[in-house]
Amino acid sequence: LIGVLMLPALYLFLKKMFGGTAVPAAGTTVFAADFLHFAQTRLATIDSYAVFFTILMYLFFWLYWRAPREKTRDWLPPLALSGLCFGLGAASKWTCIYAGGGLAVLWLFDRIHRFRVCRSGGWWRETGKNVLCCLLFFVCVPAVIYYLSYYAYGTARGMHCPGMFFSGD
Repeated sequence: LIGVLMLPALYLFLKKMFGGTAVPAAGTTVFAADFLHFAQTRLATIDSYAVFFTILMYLFFWLYWRAPREKTRDWLPPLALSGLCFGLGAASKWTCIYAGGGLAVLWLFDRIHRFRVCRSGGWWRETGKNVLCCLLFFVCVPAVIYYLSYYAYGTARGMHCPGMFFSGD
């Protein structure tokens, strides 16, 4: 199921990046015909979840990057969804944390670009608000998702909340 859901997510991402239909259709077709993708998703390996959530986190980050910055309501939802997908990906496999590092580099490029473009002097206020949102969406929310993903494991071992999340077991 995740392998099938990756295809429309990738198509939408490519469509948002390149427009038209030729590049998104070609990219999605190549991805669907790739035997590694087919084998990994057919066997339902955990890597499939990591790739799925990585595609989604970059899709939403692209939407954040392209959103107008005048109003918070324009850029906040895609940033929040990118952080949510980062948290779900990191909870499924730690390799998504490296993908989050790539998002951090892109975010830094965005801040540098915004500094060069911003002429009104509101860059510091905007960046401060953005940093707080990023700390919430890319640190706090993923930490909560990660710890809650082990709730069933902890209760199955007879542990009790909230101490089980910080137990060495």
